[in-house]
Amino acid sequence: MGVNLVASSMELEAPPPLLERPRPRLAQRRPAVLVVDDDASLRAVIAVALRRAGYHVLEAADGMDAIDRVAEARSALGVRLGAILTDVCMPRLSGLDVLTVLHCASVRIPVILMTAFLDKNVREEARTLGATAVLAKPLDLATIVASVDATVRSNGRNPLSS
Repeated sequence: MGVNLVASSMELEAPPPLLERPRPRLAQRRPAVLVVDDDASLRAVIAVALRRAGYHVLEAADGMDAIDRVAEARSALGVRLGAILTDVCMPRLSGLDVLTVLHCASVRIPVILMTAFLDKNVREEARTLGATAVLAKPLDLATIVASVDATVRSNGRNPLSS
């Protein structure tokens, strides 16, 4: 294996098959998206749609799980969270609580909130905490993917703050 420097013809030996496989180009991959919802079936459907759109998807069942996933992603080499898509009403920690924890820890990952109970107070609190968008449920998958695409493209600039 390797280079045969002793041979008079200076021929290279064939590399092992593992080295011949093309390696993924990390720079061209879309960033990861963390999908947080206590409804496992909705979370799975959203995750599939985002994967089909080319995103690497991480999943969390509630706000506490989301904070753990963010910490894991930040410590993992090659994982960059481009956005968090989270439900507002969940057990343990709500989506607004997740946003508060990230805000207090100065973690700069764009957060898109989803809620079936969109009112002025939720929208105002989301704006104060730095949410990128608040989407009203029920949502169609095209709207979710478009919102994530826009958030990732804008590098998380906050349209709610304007």
